[in-house]
Amino acid sequence: MHSLVLFLLLAALETTSHVLSSAVRLLLQHPHQIDLVRRHPELIPDAVEEVLRYDPPIHMISRVAAKDTELRTPNGMLYADLRANSGDVNERGCYCPDVTLTDLNNGFRDDEQRRRVQRVIHDRLADDRDPQECRFLMRFWWQLVMSYQEVSMDELSLNVGTPKLDVIEALISAIRSSHADIDAWITTTQKVFPVIKDRGFSAAQDNES
Repeated sequence: MHSLVLFLLLAALETTSHVLSSAVRLLLQHPHQIDLVRRHPELIPDAVEEVLRYDPPIHMISRVAAKDTELRTPNGMLYADLRANSGDVNERGCYCPDVTLTDLNNGFRDDEQRRRVQRVIHDRLADDRDPQECRFLMRFWWQLVMSYQEVSMDELSLNVGTPKLDVIEALISAIRSSHADIDAWITTTQKVFPVIKDRGFSAAQDNES
């Protein structure tokens, strides 16, 4: 009983102090919100809830299943590791899982479908005239066949331009949804992005001449 009470006291102290400090920091960063709460004190409960949503004091919640359980995505992919992350709700209020991309290699109907997707990435998205972007797109290309992490979403977000990043995010969503969605992604992307005929070498030769 002593240990349980001690745990409850310490846990409550840590989370409460984190929420209070986060609330002060966020309000100072958004002075107009301070004025709003001052003028309308009835909004204080909503402000506390928003702080908890935006910057929760505890991000990772671990749970152990009472019995052997398999969790799968809609297209049958098996989750090897699943954790609840309360910090996955971003400032826009949408759920954006910050998970690794190591599950993608299991999401295709067969090797042929995966090769078709990789062909689209290589032939239509990865343009070596932009070496940095091309490098990370090709790391994502490899990720589709690798079980270990080759690239992260943060790296893709920082190094891939918005149009192509949107396409990559759509592909990830399709892989985690259904094989039919992957086929639709291939068709749509082929219509929007033409084949890159100049791989950069001839362009460099033209500039030198």
